[in-house]
Amino acid sequence: MRIETYAISRVGSRAHQDDSVGDADLVAGRCAVIADGAGGHRGGAIASKVATEAILLNLASARAWSTERLVEAIAAASKSVKKHQDANPTMSEMSTTVVVLCLDSDGRRAFWTHVGDSRLFHFRRGVGTQLTRDHSVLQSFEDAGVVLPGSAKPDRSVLYAAIGAEGELKLVVDSKPDLLDGDAFLLCTDGVWDNVSLMDMERMLQESTTVEEWVRGVADSVAGAHRESQDNYTTLGVWVGSPEQTTITRI
Repeated sequence: MRIETYAISRVGSRAHQDDSVGDADLVAGRCAVIADGAGGHRGGAIASKVATEAILLNLASARAWSTERLVEAIAAASKSVKKHQDANPTMSEMSTTVVVLCLDSDGRRAFWTHVGDSRLFHFRRGVGTQLTRDHSVLQSFEDAGVVLPGSAKPDRSVLYAAIGAEGELKLVVDSKPDLLDGDAFLLCTDGVWDNVSLMDMERMLQESTTVEEWVRGVADSVAGAHRESQDNYTTLGVWVGSPEQTTITRI
């Protein structure tokens, strides 16, 4: 199975970039990672970069993808961020979200995990599904069926889990054992999904002939919103096989 990827990471209206992205062909297969850092001046940038590098380094020696190996990689990222926190007290509150997608093209299987509110979407024949569920206070209220008036809703950016934050990470690793030729994935930070709906992601995929065209369309849609306080935004697209043959809208 051929795997093609493309990523775009932009600053938005912020003074500096706190997002990080990683993409590598490793022994066990392809691995894609994005992270969105937070925690004071430049602390977010360091946290996201440290976590991304630690995850890829840990997974580089994996002979095969597994739930245990992805859990181990997140633990390595947490340990690395904690080390930087301890070494520099001014960075003690830095943290980061992360999404990890690992693909075994020979076994036609995908593994993924995440911490925070960066998201992973899967697309089959142009129809998208969100695979991750935000570790946010707002999402926890919605999951519990609690309906709050708009003025009482917590800020959607308030997270109850992040790498580098206090508390135990209750990590969930999931997998898809039946990858098909033409499947696609999109990893993105909240600067993307807060602007681009799943329906728009589907439409742009259906109109694209390359993964680069698709990702550029998504990123340009964020820029086109012209938000004065636009967050950093990062998106990484993954095409398995030939999505252009199964998803493109033909006229």
